[in-house]
Amino acid sequence: MRQMTLSTLVLVAGMGVLSSAHAQQNQSTGLFTDASLGVGIIDLEPIGRVEIEETETGSLAGRVSVGYWFTRHWGAALNYAELGRFRQEYEGGVLNARGRSWGLTLLGRLPIGERWSFTGSLGLQQARLRDNGSTGDVSGFSELLGKNEAVVLLGLEMGYHLSPEMQVFVTAEPRGRSTHKADLGYVGFGMRWHF
Repeated sequence: MRQMTLSTLVLVAGMGVLSSAHAQQNQSTGLFTDASLGVGIIDLEPIGRVEIEETETGSLAGRVSVGYWFTRHWGAALNYAELGRFRQEYEGGVLNARGRSWGLTLLGRLPIGERWSFTGSLGLQQARLRDNGSTGDVSGFSELLGKNEAVVLLGLEMGYHLSPEMQVFVTAEPRGRSTHKADLGYVGFGMRWHF
């Protein structure tokens, strides 16, 4: 998770420097939908077993949202993320799991320059990590598998408006904890359409 936060801050700083080179563009209000592809991220706490290797990222992941910008700066969205498969090898057994998350997110957008925008989010998310064919000794895996609802702070997004109706974006967001020992996250690149 620390790598995701550091990468996001570097991305935001780089895009902010570039923002002064673009023409004036209004940020859209109203209904929107978006889709993105990326990678799921997992942070597992120790479960009292020896880890053979540490796993932080999973396979291909995706997120879809539908929402509404009430003003140029404030909005809300319903979202669903399929976070992909995760594999963690322990001495004597292998955890194979699949993550997903959905929730309601409040959005705050800060236009930067003319076409760029920086968006932060606060959401009520449900995160779920379920078994996907674990093998060998599975003792302790139940501490990592499950679902949980929580308020999740500060997903970050940097977007560029191609037109008033279309935006491309890069996002990095925590997706919540499936249990007290498993944090899920998502990093992706996507497209948003305003109606």
